[in-house]
Amino acid sequence: MPRLALDTQQAADIAAYFSPALEAERTFTARGGNAARGRELMEQKACSSCHAFSEVPEFSSTDAAPVGSELARSAALAPDLRFTRQRFRRDRLLEWLVDPRAVKPDTRMPNFGLSDADADARDIAAYILGAEVAPEPGARRSRACPCSRAGCRSTR
Repeated sequence: MPRLALDTQQAADIAAYFSPALEAERTFTARGGNAARGRELMEQKACSSCHAFSEVPEFSSTDAAPVGSELARSAALAPDLRFTRQRFRRDRLLEWLVDPRAVKPDTRMPNFGLSDADADARDIAAYILGAEVAPEPGARRSRACPCSRAGCRSTR
């Protein structure tokens, strides 16, 4: 990328142009939330009906949507929540959980009736952003393969 002779204000103006509108006031807290309760809420709301959350303990409510249904078409578009922490800031995730269509008008994600003052949204965000996940699939391992074969030193 080329280095441009920009002053601080010019750089800020360019960043503002290419960035989503930055709200002057945030109504969501950037801290808090009970991750354990967030997982329970995700089970109650059947988030795993649409979303995968790879490398975390499996959810008990993993009923598949009927083939060809609107829910099945929506589920095909739902991202793996494992990668949410790389795609969303916490405050933006809270905005998404409270009103997905305000963030992305054409989303298929339903509104679950959470409010910005609601601890439920903070709890769900705490779990999504804080759940311990295994290393990414295909990531290099620095130790021997856990396959339990005698003498195996594979790093697959």
